[in-house]
Amino acid sequence: MLVLVAAYGWWASRRDPVLPWRHALGLGVGALALALLGGVSSLEGLVEWVVVHAPGGGLLRDGQKWVAPWALVASVGLAAAVAHLRERSVRRTQSGQAWLVCFLLAPVAALPSLALGLGGFLHSDEFPDQWHDVRAEMERLAVADDLVVVLPFSTYRRFDWTPRTILDPAPRFFPGRMVTEDALTVPEGTVGGESALAARVRGAEGADELATVLSEAGVRWALVHRSSEEFTLPTGARVVEDGEQLALWRLVDPVGEDAWTGEWRPVAYAVLDLLVLCGTVGVALRFTLR
Repeated sequence: MLVLVAAYGWWASRRDPVLPWRHALGLGVGALALALLGGVSSLEGLVEWVVVHAPGGGLLRDGQKWVAPWALVASVGLAAAVAHLRERSVRRTQSGQAWLVCFLLAPVAALPSLALGLGGFLHSDEFPDQWHDVRAEMERLAVADDLVVVLPFSTYRRFDWTPRTILDPAPRFFPGRMVTEDALTVPEGTVGGESALAARVRGAEGADELATVLSEAGVRWALVHRSSEEFTLPTGARVVEDGEQLALWRLVDPVGEDAWTGEWRPVAYAVLDLLVLCGTVGVALRFTLR
């Protein structure tokens, strides 16, 4: 329904479009094509090769990310539809007023759970107090620039303080650069991740080998979730903070350099972001000042 309304908005604003319609069409259709690429059986081999071997190719693994450019184009069409219906409503035509009311109610009709969430049916879960205590201890120890491996080494977690199975929140809650599992398990098997360090941790057999892998990678800490999952603790680890929910362990002094050491990386990423930003602004000004 929203797609049809967006298409109507683009049609209604065809004489004075917000964006050049040819470029917008190319952006929207191109993004949808990339999103659907992984679902084409004849291209599975090509997509798998790009994901496994090409730097950054993992972006094709989760096709839903490519819907974002199409959503941008659709949002412009939705805004144009609202503006057109508003003009008709201002002229006090009955049809314009009715269509405007229907459009304003469309998000609730399309997403009834949104109304339920606003009514208190959906709610967030609070992190236990010990999570805050461990975070404070990690901040006191100045862990922000250190590598921290999260154990058990898995992508999703089940906690007794939430009924949901959720993506491990540790990388977003605690300081430090977290080493986590990035492989995706699906019914058909496991899709390999992109982190070479995560792959070495995943393949380590036994506490001694795991300790060697982490030491060579420059990992100094281990954050352990208390759960029913079996895991291996690296040899030589010493407990720093222990509780019912979490435990923080200090690993043996690493013998290798930090896997992410390199002052050039932040500078390179900043320059790349600046170039993309300047290019985007330049393209926008080019079409605006025509």
